[in-house]
Amino acid sequence: TSPTAFIRYVGANHESDYARLDEWVERIAKWKEQGLENLYFFVHQNVELASPLLSAYFIENLNKAIGTDLKIPVMGNGTTPAPSLF
Repeated sequence: TSPTAFIRYVGANHESDYARLDEWVERIAKWKEQGLENLYFFVHQNVELASPLLSAYFIENLNKAIGTDLKIPVMGNGTTPAPSLF
């Protein structure tokens, strides 16, 4: 196995996207326990304006799950996307 993972997450612009991200966070936490060292997680969907919201949600929950301190990127307008459930 490799200590590196690359995940291309495709959102469906549906509220279930958040539950699916939660499942990825759990999976990644297990992989980290098994030796994962590098993660590349790419988020996109057909309505790209919502991708930053999903990304912020994912980063916040991943930080909680594995104890990282990843920063949520700032948008082009200088704001940080506020995570939303819907």
